[in-house]
Amino acid sequence: MQIRRHQIVRYEKRHHPESEPHVASHSHKCVLSETTSALTDQPQKIQRTIQHNGRARRGDFDNNVQDVIKAAQDLMKVKLYTIYAFPTALQQEDWIAEIWPEANRLEEVDYQITGEIHKLLLRCNTQLHSAVKDAARKAVSSQYQFTDAVSKKDKELNKAKYEKLMANGGGDDDLPCWLFLKSDMKKPAAERQNIYWNPAISSFTNKTVYNNCSRSSIGIKYPALIGTYLTSAHIAFNLTMIQFALTEWEDGYFNDSIFTEDTGCKIYKIHQADLLKYAEAFGEDKLIHLGTKLVDVGRNFAGLGP
Repeated sequence: MQIRRHQIVRYEKRHHPESEPHVASHSHKCVLSETTSALTDQPQKIQRTIQHNGRARRGDFDNNVQDVIKAAQDLMKVKLYTIYAFPTALQQEDWIAEIWPEANRLEEVDYQITGEIHKLLLRCNTQLHSAVKDAARKAVSSQYQFTDAVSKKDKELNKAKYEKLMANGGGDDDLPCWLFLKSDMKKPAAERQNIYWNPAISSFTNKTVYNNCSRSSIGIKYPALIGTYLTSAHIAFNLTMIQFALTEWEDGYFNDSIFTEDTGCKIYKIHQADLLKYAEAFGEDKLIHLGTKLVDVGRNFAGLGP
């Protein structure tokens, strides 16, 4: 079945207004508190407190500026998860223009963005991809129990496991077995509704939903911006990273592959289309139910309660 790009956009607009993949001029307004800050007429200028020849880092600025930069980075992460994980340069420019004033509002200050900070925020894209990729590798290795390939037998076992996971699930949709629960694989393809809920996917998704305040957390800091369910964009991003981590075991041993934007974007679009097929096969409410369940479990994982 041919999946057109506008169909994915239409689904997101209808069921999660905050998400509009591929739309550069999208407005994703943040409403986190009713507090309004007394801002000065002219934004304050920013200067580094630590000078060096390298590119700017958050720690190069005073604490107040660091807080604003951190808030802007957290808001950028929301965009990448919930709207589109592989934005164009134009999309990122639009996001930064919207995010910086909001970050100032959250911190009750009014700083003028600099070229160095602008470039720093543009790096959020690759930084999040790298962090999520590392988390996906750990989830794949532990949940599927791949072993360090010391012997030829180890390699053969790993390779056989990989091939089984990546094999077609037997349906007309060409979905691989790793997307399903084992119990669902015993059912006819048309009745497999527990897709995207196997242990590797669910345990990994827990880490990408809410920030649990640890330095290694890759989740979203602002619960209000997640909504009541994960967008298909968020789910597709998680699946992209898990699939990439799986392919690193294709030869029977771990192959530390380079993740590129081009490779990730291609996988991402496939999963977006498959999620749309899932919604068409079982109903859009079923996809929303999946996203709601993932948010609820992620909330408990982060210690935020039911």
